[in-house]
Amino acid sequence: MVLPIGHKFVHYVEVQRMSSPAAAELDMHARRALDFFQHQTALQLDKPFSIDLCSQWLSRLMHHEPAIKHGVIAVASLHENFMRPSGAEAKEERKILALHHYGKSINEVVQLNKKASESASTTTLITCLLYCLAESLQGHLHSSWKHIVAGIQLLAEVEAASFDHEKANIGMPQPLLNLLRRILMNLGTQAMALQDGPTDSMAMQFIKTSHQTVSEVFISTDQALAELSHLVNDTLRAVTWYVTHKVDMDRPDEDLLLVREALEERYSTWAVAFNTLLVAINGDSTTEAGGDWNTAPFILRVNQVLCRIIMSGLYSASETAYDAYLEDFQTIVQSTKHIIAIERQQGQGPRKSSDCSTPPLMSSPPIFSMTLGILPALFFVCTSCRHQETRHEALQILRENKRRETCWDSDVLSRVAERHITLEEQKMMDYWRERQAQVDQCLTSNSVSQSENGKCIDTTQLPGNMRIDTMVVDFTAEKSVVMSFRQTQSGERHDMVMEWTD
Repeated sequence: MVLPIGHKFVHYVEVQRMSSPAAAELDMHARRALDFFQHQTALQLDKPFSIDLCSQWLSRLMHHEPAIKHGVIAVASLHENFMRPSGAEAKEERKILALHHYGKSINEVVQLNKKASESASTTTLITCLLYCLAESLQGHLHSSWKHIVAGIQLLAEVEAASFDHEKANIGMPQPLLNLLRRILMNLGTQAMALQDGPTDSMAMQFIKTSHQTVSEVFISTDQALAELSHLVNDTLRAVTWYVTHKVDMDRPDEDLLLVREALEERYSTWAVAFNTLLVAINGDSTTEAGGDWNTAPFILRVNQVLCRIIMSGLYSASETAYDAYLEDFQTIVQSTKHIIAIERQQGQGPRKSSDCSTPPLMSSPPIFSMTLGILPALFFVCTSCRHQETRHEALQILRENKRRETCWDSDVLSRVAERHITLEEQKMMDYWRERQAQVDQCLTSNSVSQSENGKCIDTTQLPGNMRIDTMVVDFTAEKSVVMSFRQTQSGERHDMVMEWTD
């Protein structure tokens, strides 16, 4: 065929998206996992606050350190399984790929430490974090905590030895060390809030002595979140500490009172600094510089309210103290709805309307994050708010939205919360039947008016000594949890064992 003058053939060739040194010598599946990490995992881990670990550091460091590269591939493959749970065959292939590169990463770390490489500390710190994420994505919460503890132990050793980061092969600049420290400390306080078991004494002491003060000025919402994360986790841990050790509820131990005073002081300082930050960015609790449809301010609001509720009722003589905070509980639920709606819109593309009115309850795409989110607050609403409609709404959000905020898992929390609610509602019905029988007997003798013959329809009417006020959760076995619900005053106890798969 003769082509007209000026016409040429156009040849189309396939271009590999991952052509960086990190993808060299990797097979197609591993390169695809790196691509998934770059375009999916890194973006999700950075939300709602840009922590810059994935986008700024991991993308560079994995070019130089095979241990980090293989760890990233493992996390990306497991994260894709988390995001796309359907397709058993593809899911199994990704899991095999993840475990293969997980093993290669561990071997590389071992070799680095045997050689006493200058980059060993940097690489080991980062891989501790990657392994924590990999185990969390598989539902291995106990193993995830072990990697957190290992990272904190190494962090303590590095800081104690005044390691010269600038001389490392790939360097450990101070911004990276500060970032790793912030993340690991947040994860450490999270693990301690859930359970002390996996956290050894050295790590616990390092955590306790490293975040007792709060900055008087915040330069970013990132900083505000980091310090609020510590505060939320420490506050939740204080609740667990109190309910498992209290003897005389009317006269709390002096040490417990000192803990409460310290928490209240930190919260007050945080709140002042955060309000100043909001003024500085010309916004309020519903807006944020850089976008008017952002989850960050709502997440900060949710956890600020959570802290305020807990501290107000901390070490109270009765669970009925929380009944006074219904409006705050409802603020948490409504703000969470906003967050879910925003995430759903972000998953579907740009929002077409600037309307920020309260959206209807809906499900968001699966969310995996290592920053403080909404799960602790929703769980607290389920277990401490006795207003039926509000607590069931919070439970519905937990059930319908697949989320894992490192150690916090929506499926586990929803099932624990559901058991908690069921036990209290059974108590409510038993209490009502007994009360109704007494009213009927009194009506028969004409000793009370007919108006007193009303039905108990809400667990807020349940006396404090009949509510569940002690809950112990044991994650020492992988993919299973042992829960013990107790009424401290009556000594009544209910145990439950829950198991799950990938």
